Amino acid sequence: MPIFYNIIETYQKNRFEIFQKLDKGTFERLTKNKTKRGYKMKKIDSLMNETVKNIDGLAVRLADYCEQSTYVCDAINEIVDCDCPVYWSGLMKWFNEEPNSQDYVNEAVNEYKPENFDIMRAMMWGWCKQAEEKIYEEKNDGLLLAAYVLIRDHYKKNEITDEQAEEIENIDFDRIDTFTDLQNEVEAIIHPEND
Repeated sequence: MPIFYNIIETYQKNRFEIFQKLDKGTFERLTKNKTKRGYKMKKIDSLMNETVKNIDGLAVRLADYCEQSTYVCDAINEIVDCDCPVYWSGLMKWFNEEPNSQDYVNEAVNEYKPENFDIMRAMMWGWCKQAEEKIYEEKNDGLLLAAYVLIRDHYKKNEITDEQAEEIENIDFDRIDTFTDLQNEVEAIIHPEND
């Protein structure tokens, strides 16, 4: 048997003894700071948690659409439609607790100009207007979260390099019209060799 194989065999037998002899600080440094091609790695779940902290409302739900090919604006409309309260009690709670609810209702009525005025429908329109406005304010963070979910669930990656994380955060989310656009951007960062 060549000497090379003997060295590997000896190393494999003794590697645990070597790690046990390291002082605690060195062992933690070697095992904690995982690197890939010289880059420090970032955990996707940590990045997702940081992003969620920046989102106040329904924009988190944009991540549910990350593997679809729908338009972002259609996803926002669907989220708003699904979450709109349909019972009087929910609408009254929103109307009483939201300081600008009357403005949203008035704006919605002026925009839709209904022939037969219905206060409940007007309040629903107002609620939808406000929810849509909030989602658009947080759209970039919602799409960033969707990108992280895509990396974790579609590409099955739990970590990305610092460089990749920075590229993901620097995506021009205002240019993203469809979730296919987002998928293409993420693909180019995660697998640049496929370009």
